[in-house]
Amino acid sequence: HQITVPANRTGYHIILAVWDVADTTNAFYNVIDVNVTSGTGVSAPATPTGLSQVGVTSSSAKISWNPQSDAVSYNVFRNGQNI
Repeated sequence: HQITVPANRTGYHIILAVWDVADTTNAFYNVIDVNVTSGTGVSAPATPTGLSQVGVTSSSAKISWNPQSDAVSYNVFRNGQNI
């Protein structure tokens, strides 16, 4: 799920997510603590370089890249979905 936090919200917040289970009265709940910053001085990390395929089969693909010094972690997407 993706949410948009309003631009005028900064500091500590608790976000509650609730979603219904099909056509029942049951629901799932999830709560997360977030610390929202203004984004001042924050920029996107550099794009990794040296992207290459290490191994490809009919059911999997292994990829490799040179890590960037400013990146803490990477998210890999396939067809717009985070995998």
